[in-house]
Amino acid sequence: MKLREATDPTVWKKLSIRWQLVALLVLFLSAIQVLSLFATYYSDVQLRKELAVEQSKTLNIALQSDMLRAIVASDMELLSDISSRIEGFRAVRYLSLSVGDRQIFQYAREGSEIPTHLIQSAVNYDEPLFLDDLLIMRSAVRQDGFEYGQVQTYFDLSSYHTGIRETLLQTLTRFIVALTLAIAVALWLGRRFTEPFTRLADAMSEVDIESADFPSVSVDTENEIRILYDGYNELTRKVGLSTQRLRYLSEHDNLTGLLNRYAIEKEVEKCLSSNSGGTNTLALVGIDQFELINDSAGSDTGDKLLKQVGLIIGSNVHDNTRIARRGGGNFIILFADQTPQAAQKQCLDVQRALNRYRITSSNQTYEISVSIGLVQFKLGEYDSQQLFQAADSAFHAAREQGPGQISHYNREQPLTLQYSQDLKVVSLLRDALLPHTDNGVHFALYAQEIVPLQQQTDQVSYEILIRLRDSKGQMIYPNAFLGAASRFSLMTSIDIYVLKSYFKLVCANQKHLDQLAFVNINLAGLTLKSEVFQNYLVSAIETVNFPWEKLVLEVTETSAVGDLAQVSSFIKFCRSHGIRIALDDFGTGMSSFEYLKHLPLDIVKIDGSFVRDMLSDSVDFATVKYVNEICKLRGQETVAEFIETEEHAASVRAIGYDYGQGYFFGRPMALTALMGR
Repeated sequence: MKLREATDPTVWKKLSIRWQLVALLVLFLSAIQVLSLFATYYSDVQLRKELAVEQSKTLNIALQSDMLRAIVASDMELLSDISSRIEGFRAVRYLSLSVGDRQIFQYAREGSEIPTHLIQSAVNYDEPLFLDDLLIMRSAVRQDGFEYGQVQTYFDLSSYHTGIRETLLQTLTRFIVALTLAIAVALWLGRRFTEPFTRLADAMSEVDIESADFPSVSVDTENEIRILYDGYNELTRKVGLSTQRLRYLSEHDNLTGLLNRYAIEKEVEKCLSSNSGGTNTLALVGIDQFELINDSAGSDTGDKLLKQVGLIIGSNVHDNTRIARRGGGNFIILFADQTPQAAQKQCLDVQRALNRYRITSSNQTYEISVSIGLVQFKLGEYDSQQLFQAADSAFHAAREQGPGQISHYNREQPLTLQYSQDLKVVSLLRDALLPHTDNGVHFALYAQEIVPLQQQTDQVSYEILIRLRDSKGQMIYPNAFLGAASRFSLMTSIDIYVLKSYFKLVCANQKHLDQLAFVNINLAGLTLKSEVFQNYLVSAIETVNFPWEKLVLEVTETSAVGDLAQVSSFIKFCRSHGIRIALDDFGTGMSSFEYLKHLPLDIVKIDGSFVRDMLSDSVDFATVKYVNEICKLRGQETVAEFIETEEHAASVRAIGYDYGQGYFFGRPMALTALMGR
């Protein structure tokens, strides 16, 4: 395990440059020393071989005549003398003298053991054979060119004292001394040459991105290190400036230069966690009718107004007061550690200053007023989300009282209770609008039939209605959530959801499409003007396989009379694809018949209040009759709602209404159930 860790490349990467330099130097010197020792040892081995070969030749010459005499005379005394003389050659371990296959003399040094297979080894004359630590030499005993016998000698190479051990010991000693000196020099050089890099690394480790604190470094050299230092300093300078700029942009509104919602929420969190014991006030300030001014005068004028409002607020509050733009025409003011009276006075100063301000665009002057919602808080009273909800509640309460009002948050105030209820409903609506929810909250499509009164048909027509089911499966009817949806600008999203869901259901049922005469789908007043809705419908016409001549878009008179005139080009586009426009609740406006003359309508649905009382009220009866006559003159179809009895049905049929709708013909039912009939 330790060996594996030592050879792990990540260990090497963790070493400092100085120690990497030392390690490389040690490895380099060690490699050189190993090669040097190997070369010394190899040279020593070669020297021993040369000495052994040289000694074998000398011994052969010295014993040549004695061996010849021993072969010829077989003199035992001579053989004993030869043994004595060989004894003086310490390297000789074994010698044998033979004639042919007959051995006449053999010498073996005491304590020496020569393997039998080596003794029998065949060796060419005067050709050295090295086996392990042995030299085997075979020579002929000759005289006058005649060979009398042969001698085979074994020399022990290890018996030669060449001083190899002393040499190796001296070499190792010198190596240790040199290595010690080299490490010391390497450490000194490493410290000297890596010091600039260490200083740079230390400076980089001290960098604090959050506070944009980048320590600078300096060096008195003019080489590459100076270039590196200058590059680091320049880089950190630019990064510091960019960080400060990005922090500023992340915390400030790019139009007014005030804090944004993210930054003001951080300031509020500080107040909520502070134990100073002081009272804080959060104010939500909104420009009344800002959307109208922005639409009428243009976005440039709207931007100018927002900037001026921000400046006016700033000039009428204390220096330690935090101001932020929330979005649109809304601003947030945080009075930290200020008495409620001081916060109230400053809000009144802001309101009076803005009431005196006028903005002019295209020779038209606009007066300005603001609504303000106030909520006081101390440590532990709210969390951040609850506090902003309370401010929203107070602000909406001020708006409900009329323009230019100030409202203090009161949990028991009716408008506050209504706003709190709206928040709960809006939370359900947003869950229902999600593609998939785990809590069971969802919209359900219902339908109520629209029955033809002047003809019989096998086809079916109906109006799509929407219901909301909560997580417990309980039904919530439109009158309980459409108001909140409108106040929180969710109607366009809901209308698009209804269209998408309806197309998905019916396009998968071709039989039902064949039976369908037309379908009415309600739209909120602002939906037709919404660019998001218009883009969706254009895309749907291109991609959804639906018979568009069977679609009727229905808008109410009270919310859409002005809107229809503004979207005439889009209505023309819809009509070019067969889509018709219906006006619901006709007759509730003060100028209904004037609108009827000029609006691009295909179908008119008279308000149910006239139909319900037409049998007992002659004015209502005349109104119902007159609306039908006017529409017929303009080539528009008519629908009578709230038909609850057979008498109502017979009466509107006799007047000439094209269609009837009400409980007499059928109550609303789930769309899937109607399609399954």
